[in-house]
Amino acid sequence: MIISLFMTQISILCFPVGINSIGIRSSTYQMFHWHHTIAWHDIQQVKSQNIIGLRHLIASDSKNHQIYVPLYLSKQRQFEQELKDLSGDSNPLAKAL
Repeated sequence: MIISLFMTQISILCFPVGINSIGIRSSTYQMFHWHHTIAWHDIQQVKSQNIIGLRHLIASDSKNHQIYVPLYLSKQRQFEQELKDLSGDSNPLAKAL
């Protein structure tokens, strides 16, 4: 239990996710890019994955850039509603929520 809580905090601190009218942004450590944004209209595929027991959605674009979206936020419902409002209900990420 304690390890799970610790890993949750590490995940939130190391991989923050932000959303705005353009798209979704996250810290990624692929190919020396520290931050990456995928525009809402560029999201091609969304997969679900458990990472150390924590559920994530992985959104990717046509260039295979990936953003890990945690599904264990303290204000998860608010985050999901804002994401749907910004991306549109037909967006693959909004549908996967």
